[in-house]
Amino acid sequence: MQVALVSDRLMPTAPSYSAIDWPAALVELGGVFPGSARFLLEPEAHQIEQHAREKSPIERGTGLLARALDSDLTLARCLYLMCRALTPSVVVETGVANGMTSAFILQALAVNNRGVLHSIDLPLPPKMVKQTIGTLIPEELRSRWRLHLGSSRRVLPKIVRTEGIDMFIHDSLHTYKNMKREFQVVWPRIRSSGVLVSDDVETNIAFDELRALGPRYWQVVKQEQKPGALFGIAVHR
Repeated sequence: MQVALVSDRLMPTAPSYSAIDWPAALVELGGVFPGSARFLLEPEAHQIEQHAREKSPIERGTGLLARALDSDLTLARCLYLMCRALTPSVVVETGVANGMTSAFILQALAVNNRGVLHSIDLPLPPKMVKQTIGTLIPEELRSRWRLHLGSSRRVLPKIVRTEGIDMFIHDSLHTYKNMKREFQVVWPRIRSSGVLVSDDVETNIAFDELRALGPRYWQVVKQEQKPGALFGIAVHR
C-alpha cells in the first residue's frame, strides 16, 4: 500500500477540479433524476441520518477506524437519493469501514423493497470485523447486505462477471492504479443510466479520465464535513 501511495505522489499530473457544493449538486441531480430531491424528505432518510449521527464513531469521536476512512453525510445523502431514484437491483461498493454509506444505501433499498448491496473490504481478524466493519448498519437492514472480505483486485471481477451493476461506489484504496483498475472493471458492466460514484477523487486523475468514456452526466462535489475532500458522480448512458 505504501509503495502505491508513494507512486501516486510522483505522478506528473494532479487533478484540478471545479467542484460544486451539495445544494448545487442537488439541483443538477434533479435534472438527471427528475424530482429526486424529494427522497431526502422521506422519514426513512431522516431516520437513518439520525441513527448515523447517534451511532457514528466519527460523530462521537470513538471507534477503531480512523475518521478519514468513513465518508461524510454529504456523500451518504447523495447515495440514498440516487438509490431511491434508480431503484437498483445490484449495488456494489469497495471499502466499508464503519458503514456510513452502506447504511444509507441499505435504507434506500429497504424503502424500494428491492435490491442487494455487495460490499468489499479487506479482511481483518474475526473480532475486529464485528467491532469495525459495518457497525453503523442497523440489524434490520442486513438481510440485503452481502459482505465480501478480500481485496477489490481479487473480489470485484468475480462479482461483476455474474452481476450486471446498477450502481457502483469506490471507497477503497485511493491510488490512481487501484481506482483506474476498479473503474475499468466496472464501467462496462454498469447498466444504462446506472451510476458510478467515487469518494476522494481529489487524490489523482483516475475519475477525471472517465470523462473520455462519455458519461451522460459527470460532476465533482465538495464534502461538507471533510474539508478539501471531493466525491465524483458519473452516470452511464
